[in-house]
Amino acid sequence: MANLSALSHERLEELERMLEQQRAELRDAKKELEDFSYSVSHDLRAPVRHISGYSQIILEDYRDKLDPQCLQYMESIQGAAQKLGAMLDGLLKISRLGRQELQRQDVPLDRLVCDVVQDLTVPGRNIE
Repeated sequence: MANLSALSHERLEELERMLEQQRAELRDAKKELEDFSYSVSHDLRAPVRHISGYSQIILEDYRDKLDPQCLQYMESIQGAAQKLGAMLDGLLKISRLGRQELQRQDVPLDRLVCDVVQDLTVPGRNIE
């Protein structure tokens, strides 16, 4: 019986060591993800600001000189740059949230679905 108890104790210690190793690996992976998110969001901010800024200048200074197709392209570029900027802001928030405790809250799914459908809506494409 003592032999069985010693085996169980050794197995328990082995499991605890394995669990601690997995916790350490998880902490390392979480830290790498936070660092990556922060770096990517910061490194991409300047180019997105340039795209947004220059497209805005073109729209303000040359709107009346652009043909309708070109105007649509510029407005699309401007909108996409703004969305990308919002996504980068989201990445920054995620990198910061990784260091905070999670808080539960209700999510209005109907609004979320409408936003996704609006994001996917392209002229000539029907979405149901």
